[in-house]
Parts: sequence; C-alpha cells; structure tokens
Amino acid sequence: MVSSPRPRVSVIFFAGPPLRERLAPLPWLVAEDGGRRRYREFTWREYKASAYRTKLAENRLCHFETEAD
Repeated sequence: MVSSPRPRVSVIFFAGPPLRERLAPLPWLVAEDGGRRRYREFTWREYKASAYRTKLAENRLCHFETEAD
C-alpha cells in the first residue's frame, strides 16, 4: 500500500532454485492422496528446458506427468 504521494521505484527480481535441485511433492501430501503422484520428480534444469521448448501459455508440467492407472 502506498502511504506517500512521493514517487517510488519498484524492481522485479526473478529467482529459482539451483539447476540440480530436485522438485517433488512433500511426502505427507503424497501419503494423504494414497501414495499416487500426478508428476514424477524432476530437476529445475529439466523444468527450465521444458519451459524454453514451449510457449508461455502451454502446459509446462505435462512432460512430467506420471502414467495414469
């Protein structure tokens, strides 16, 4: 919330985990869902590569989905 009529500067900052960081659901969330995962575990590098191959509006997680039962 702006509390002053004076001008201000906003800066955008994008960050992410290290490229080798593994991304996976929290174990207790998987247990609550009966142990079934919608997505396989993947690295931030894999996700970024997927993002660069797709358009902004496309589903970038579909490449990591697990097989349906």
